[in-house]
Amino acid sequence: MVLDKDLAKDMKPDEEDAPPSYQSAVAAGPSTSAAPSSLDAKSSSPSRPGLKPPKSPRATGGSASSRKSGFFRAVSSMFDTPSKQVRATTQALVRDVVQRAPGAPALSLEEAEGVLESCAAACAAKSFDLASILREPFIEQHTAVYWAILGGNVPLAHALLERSEPLTSVVSDEVRSACTLASDDALWRRLRSKYRPLEPEPTPAQALIMTGARDEVVVSTSGGAFIASLRLPHFQKRMRVAGLVAVECIAHGRLFKISFLVNSTRFTMDHSYSEGSWLVALSLQPPSTPTPVYARLHVDPQTSGVSRDRRAGTSTPVKQKPLNVAISTGTKGAENELAVAPRWGHEVRAELPTGALQDDGTIYVDAAGTLLARLETQFQKPASDNDCIIC
Repeated sequence: MVLDKDLAKDMKPDEEDAPPSYQSAVAAGPSTSAAPSSLDAKSSSPSRPGLKPPKSPRATGGSASSRKSGFFRAVSSMFDTPSKQVRATTQALVRDVVQRAPGAPALSLEEAEGVLESCAAACAAKSFDLASILREPFIEQHTAVYWAILGGNVPLAHALLERSEPLTSVVSDEVRSACTLASDDALWRRLRSKYRPLEPEPTPAQALIMTGARDEVVVSTSGGAFIASLRLPHFQKRMRVAGLVAVECIAHGRLFKISFLVNSTRFTMDHSYSEGSWLVALSLQPPSTPTPVYARLHVDPQTSGVSRDRRAGTSTPVKQKPLNVAISTGTKGAENELAVAPRWGHEVRAELPTGALQDDGTIYVDAAGTLLARLETQFQKPASDNDCIIC
């Protein structure tokens, strides 16, 4: 059994009281010669409250059966041990569920949920809850859900999150970091949509303006490039009232923050631009690694312009040009690469054309005030400004 260093210091049990680890329980295996245990003999002891024995495996095979029995014996022993040992054994069992030994078959979701349910019952019998343990970073300085996400076990990640509620900022950071390192933006958005505490807390002003609406970001990637398609409801109102609209996206193992902000002392005045101007900014969030970026904000017109022929008294629609704003490292006044704060160069900014998004009736914001835009980003300098990011 592998214990957390801090716990091992205070929880060293006596040999006769220590619960068996999962490994030792499995090693013992089913025995035909030994006398039946108290859990195996119904007449010897009543069943434990909430403890559910593993179901019979669908396919025949001693390895699956003994693995389930090993978990069951390890969990059942916790009911008769002190609270500190129950906590330590629970951590070891959760670690075994998430981090399988080399060559060991992964547990099915049914098996994993059975272990978690039995651990929850054992913890409840000692007057503490499993959720508090699952929220702790006790597996190599990280939580169990962090390793489930990195291991690609999405069903297990859901099971762990459901049993970790109420979710804390620690869990939120762990989910965000794991999804970033796994470069899985879609999973991160699904988890945030299902478990609302994983969503960033909006300011009171932002929440009042949004009235239930949500920002939407869709990421598509290719070698050394990505496009983030943005749908930002009530864009103008939020900029005028709060002075900031920001979203995040994951691409190529990095977490990017895309911000629209009013250049004012509230958000650190940038004297490279006029006061009150609207800026677009790109920054990196932990645990991202530094990289050069060559990005372009692209906004298609939402309405057509009109050209009037005074002599004929007619009007014809005029095709409007899209709005393009370059935002890159290595340009005048910018660092050569983007890095996570507090390192200098953690954010690059560019000024939006005067009136392009600020004014009422602008062709780049729809009638409901929603901004539809794309951030096209490359990590290598394009040969020309017209190079296709993802074709």
